[in-house]
Amino acid sequence: MATKLTKFQKKKIKRLSGAGLTVYKIAKQVGVPKDTVISYIKQERWHGQSKSLRLENKEKDKAKMKRRKCLGGCGEMFWSEHNGNRVCPTCTYDRRYVDVWGIAV
Repeated sequence: MATKLTKFQKKKIKRLSGAGLTVYKIAKQVGVPKDTVISYIKQERWHGQSKSLRLENKEKDKAKMKRRKCLGGCGEMFWSEHNGNRVCPTCTYDRRYVDVWGIAV
């Protein structure tokens, strides 16, 4: 059974986890069993991230975006979210309303 954590221990686990330490090192520094650290990290992931962390991740995602040429037919440049996103939103929308034989539905 997992040990009950104090506020201080929870903050320390978050900080050390964010710094990239392993569960074993975190458990040793906080002074609790590794199972307790694992349970707490899973619980935090389940309940979602803090607002500041979500904003930080959103900024990282924006930094990953690239301008790419649309391969969907129009050839226009657009902001792509990832390497597999090669069709612009306009062409993606248009394709949803065309059936298999190219006839608009």
